[in-house]
Amino acid sequence: MGKAALVVDDDVTVRKVLCEILTIDSNVVEKCEECENAKEAISILKNNPSIEVVVTDEKMPGMSGLELIEFIQSNFPEISVILVSGYLSEQDKIRATNNPVVKKIFLKPFAVSEIADVVREL
Repeated sequence: MGKAALVVDDDVTVRKVLCEILTIDSNVVEKCEECENAKEAISILKNNPSIEVVVTDEKMPGMSGLELIEFIQSNFPEISVILVSGYLSEQDKIRATNNPVVKKIFLKPFAVSEIADVVREL
């Protein structure tokens, strides 16, 4: 059975494409939810214990992707996270890399198929 994923990005096109690619092959994810910000993601995570993978943007209005990752690490350390970003400072890259829930970092533009490959291997 495939995994359940949550895609968090303030760009609706990115969210839709990622969920579409991840659900085409049920060996990647069986279910993909999406939301536009970290606060909404936290609500979904609290109410949906089946989420195993989160793909999140770093730069979003309100709470950043790194803050979301730190929340996940503190509250749901069994969830794997893939971070995507248009730009990461060296400090933010180190912060993300040192967080044990972060399995991979992709800089935009990225190949969606590469993200699917990482999720498939988790």
